[in-house]
Amino acid sequence: MAMSTIMNLKKRPDSTGSRDIGIDDEWVDPIATKKSATILYEKGQQHLVSVDMLRRLEYPLPELLDDPYEAHTAMVGTIHACDRCKQDYLIKDVLDKNDMDACVYHPARIKIMKVDGLKEKVYGCCQDELGSTGCSRGPHVYKDSDPSVLHQKIRYVRTPVRDSTSSTRQNIVALDCEMGYTTAGMELIRLTAVDQDMKVLLDELVLPSNMIIDLNTAYSGIKTLEGVKYDLDGLRKELFKYIDQDTIIVGHGLENDMNALRIIHTKIIDTVALFPHKAGLPYRNSLRGLSSAVLKKFIQTGTDGHDSFEDARVCIELLQAFIKKQDKLKNK
Repeated sequence: MAMSTIMNLKKRPDSTGSRDIGIDDEWVDPIATKKSATILYEKGQQHLVSVDMLRRLEYPLPELLDDPYEAHTAMVGTIHACDRCKQDYLIKDVLDKNDMDACVYHPARIKIMKVDGLKEKVYGCCQDELGSTGCSRGPHVYKDSDPSVLHQKIRYVRTPVRDSTSSTRQNIVALDCEMGYTTAGMELIRLTAVDQDMKVLLDELVLPSNMIIDLNTAYSGIKTLEGVKYDLDGLRKELFKYIDQDTIIVGHGLENDMNALRIIHTKIIDTVALFPHKAGLPYRNSLRGLSSAVLKKFIQTGTDGHDSFEDARVCIELLQAFIKKQDKLKNK
């Protein structure tokens, strides 16, 4: 076996770089791969989200940077409705012990179940009827979605201009972010970025700028930030090794990711726009639904929250499936 492997290794072309590895069925022609990457990028250019649609989807846009930036932890000392229990509460920058279980809520979404042969709406977490007292306790939380408000908390930045000497920058990158609750709203706690071949470029935890009050584990899948290496600035520097203003960023509901990253970028392919809901906005197809309908693949089936690598990878697969379908329609 060793001799056979050595002979096969001698027969294969010289390696052209760190990604050009393997022999026999493992080896992938780097020239063909590069050509495929160029084709996907060129075809992807035809399906970028228009600036008008970016605005409708509430993406942060370049004009946001014209607003003066005054750093502050907006809303501290004001009254806000809790996203979970909908009760009004006082926003603080530091919570005490009593604040940590002040909210009584149902952590799971409403679902329809048959009760005594009849369909009824119940809470997915405990199967209690709609309107019942919450089955979980935790801190009150809120989320800002207005980019102009978010900009005052943490400044937005543009993706960098293209560096022709970079050996790491990518034509297409898919992103997925996970967020947790802090005293200043919702902040980024994990970023996963994959290239067009669905290989991981970056998968890192992120230390928020404000006091963490809930990692939102049921949805984020994050149970601890132990071992975290980056804050937001440090993570963006790592991300900018792979993306620039010419990179196409792919994702699902990417306005949330751009807001979490505080990045302004306009070369976007959003699967929300690529596969619009039949009823139109504000309705949106879920990533889970699109994966099932288009790719015949079931995702987000676990109980430990989302897998950001799985979500990012599926977005690339959806783009590939969409372009393949468009090509078939053109050739009819």
